[in-house]
Amino acid sequence: MNEPSQSHTIASVLDEFLQDWQLRLRPRTFSQYQSVIDLLQLSLERSTEPADSDLIEAIEKAREAGRDDAVCSLCSPSEIANGMHEFLGWFMIRHVDAGPSLMRSVSAVTRKLAQWLAERHYLDEGHQALLDDVVDRKGPVLPKVVTMRDRLAKWVDQQSSDLVAGAIVVEGHFTVDGITTDGWKISGIGNTVSGVVRVPPQWLHREQEDWEIGGVVAIRGKRLEWVEIWNIYP
Repeated sequence: MNEPSQSHTIASVLDEFLQDWQLRLRPRTFSQYQSVIDLLQLSLERSTEPADSDLIEAIEKAREAGRDDAVCSLCSPSEIANGMHEFLGWFMIRHVDAGPSLMRSVSAVTRKLAQWLAERHYLDEGHQALLDDVVDRKGPVLPKVVTMRDRLAKWVDQQSSDLVAGAIVVEGHFTVDGITTDGWKISGIGNTVSGVVRVPPQWLHREQEDWEIGGVVAIRGKRLEWVEIWNIYP
């Protein structure tokens, strides 16, 4: 069994990945790869929380010295696997707010990165399995998520303002627990909201289960209606 190298960092393997693919790609496509890797590194700098106290101290000192790549220059490649869920979810949706085209690039590049890391055995089996799983589940739906977000937000804005009159209005984050013929079966995160909220049937798909929706719902008896859609996370 091949063991991952202990001498590599996030920055070194991502640099090597780009150097490798620069030789294979047209300049325009390679520029897309660079953009995605830059975003990934920014996400890792924000979200990575190493377990090693000495490493945490070294990162803090590097940041105090003005380094903006402290995490990527000091942490092992395993943190790529640990941070991919955040990157393909919260970061790309909330902080980048990209359209379907960039999301397709993100999906393609992260899949290539996962395959490339596996070929070079830069991760142990556990971290590689984690990375493969997240990339396979979240990457392909990213373009669909942002398309659905924009489409649903526009549809909600066109609905009657009478939906709110006399209703209980709750804002927050909701999980899609299931798909019905009438819409999404949702439950509120941190509150007691539960029920089916209307979504046009032609937009419904099984892969939407477990999506997280940020927004506002109006509750009138057993009826739920969207009032606002902020974001959708895979």
